[in-house]
Amino acid sequence: MNVSKTACPACLSLSVLRSVSVVDHEYALDIRATYNQCAECHSFYQHPMPDEATLASYYPHDYHSFDANNIFTYLKHSQRLKSIVSLLKKDTFTMLDYGCGGGSFLQFAARQNPKATFIGYEVQAEKEIIHLVDKRAVIIKGRLENLIKELPEVDLITMHHVIEHLPDPYTVIKALYEKLSPGGFFIGQTPATDSLEYKIFQTKWSGFHAPRHTVIFSQKGMEKILKRSELINSRVYGGFNPGGIAVSLASLPQGNRPGRIARQGFLWLFVALLAALLYPIDLLSGQPGIINFQAQK
Repeated sequence: MNVSKTACPACLSLSVLRSVSVVDHEYALDIRATYNQCAECHSFYQHPMPDEATLASYYPHDYHSFDANNIFTYLKHSQRLKSIVSLLKKDTFTMLDYGCGGGSFLQFAARQNPKATFIGYEVQAEKEIIHLVDKRAVIIKGRLENLIKELPEVDLITMHHVIEHLPDPYTVIKALYEKLSPGGFFIGQTPATDSLEYKIFQTKWSGFHAPRHTVIFSQKGMEKILKRSELINSRVYGGFNPGGIAVSLASLPQGNRPGRIARQGFLWLFVALLAALLYPIDLLSGQPGIINFQAQK
């Protein structure tokens, strides 16, 4: 197959191993995304890469990260906040949640930690600032330059299933690096291409989330981009998020046709429970479908 030689956003290699075409298994958009796989680090990246306006059009009004309120959301928020507090080891801190959705995590965290300040960011054409929880939680909407102008120095930046949505993750990381305090943490969670889950599900793997995921990292690719960004003490390791397995399982009956997955009701609960039962296999394989990353300035 003839594929264009575009630099891998993770490691800058021009070598392409393969190209795959992936349909939208989750929201049934009639769009096929083409991904090149880097021959050096095995990360995937869309080619051609969609611009910001095109990418924004891929998110429906009921997109799942726009904050559902249920027991699963509460448990995920609790897990995230616990890991952040244990990492910082202090009650008074300022953090940025880059890609905060509607801000449910920010509000949850602000109520649990009254001495801390929580800032969220979402891409939007026009600048907008929203204050929540007695102004201890704030959402900044707009372009990256709007965020950088408004953002104070922060102790921690988190990208929870966000970095894979960025067409140019290196530029974003470098801009945020300047706002990170010395010794501050850059952390997140993202799908991993060098995983057992990808090997099993291939183009039905939830990690593609086509056409919304733009750069999907391998563990090596994530290590490479953290190093290029001048972050130190980096760690990339397996993460807990059986929801990815659930989406992969729910995509199987669709074949190579676009489909829609309803994240509610008995069928979704059954698939989610099955995914939780299968998760130990993912963990024990040493090839996790989800990875956590952590580094410092």
